[in-house]
Amino acid sequence: MNQLEALLVGLIEALPAGAGGPADGVAVELSSVELAIPVEAHVDAGGRVRASLPRGRIATGYDVQLCRMALRYVREEAA
Repeated sequence: MNQLEALLVGLIEALPAGAGGPADGVAVELSSVELAIPVEAHVDAGGRVRASLPRGRIATGYDVQLCRMALRYVREEAA
């Protein structure tokens, strides 16, 4: 498991900034995105939140109950 901050940064880096361009005749640019994802999370002995995306899709009944995290990223122009 990673620190929660590392998971969030990884998710941001995985988002596409856009697609297409002049050669394609169309361009798509993301200005915001909302994610609602399942996460495995716990607080470690040092009080830090550790989280990761689930390992798989099959629920066995033995795994810890997954949490849900909702995120909204908004692209802002640099000042």
